[in-house]
Amino acid sequence: MLCAWPWECEIATRVQACENGSADPWRISVTGDYGIMQINRFTWEWWLNERGFNFETEWMSPESNIAMAYTIWEDHWWWEWSCF
Repeated sequence: MLCAWPWECEIATRVQACENGSADPWRISVTGDYGIMQINRFTWEWWLNERGFNFETEWMSPESNIAMAYTIWEDHWWWEWSCF
C-alpha cells in the first residue's frame, strides 16, 4: 500500500516501520499519534478534515491513514514524522 503512492517508497517504508513497527492500524501512541503512519491527531485532524477526510472515522483504515500521510507529505514532506 505504501508504495502505491508517488513518494519515495523506501523512505515511506522506513518511516512507517520506525513510527509503528508492528504496522498495527489501531495503534494510538501516548503522544496522540494514530494509525499505521502515526499521524498526530491534535496537529492534523482539522487540517485533514478540511481536505475531505474524516479523521475520526478513517484513521484506523490502513488505506485512509496512508492517504492522509501522503496528503501531509505533499505539503510538508517528511518533516512531520519524528522518525525521518
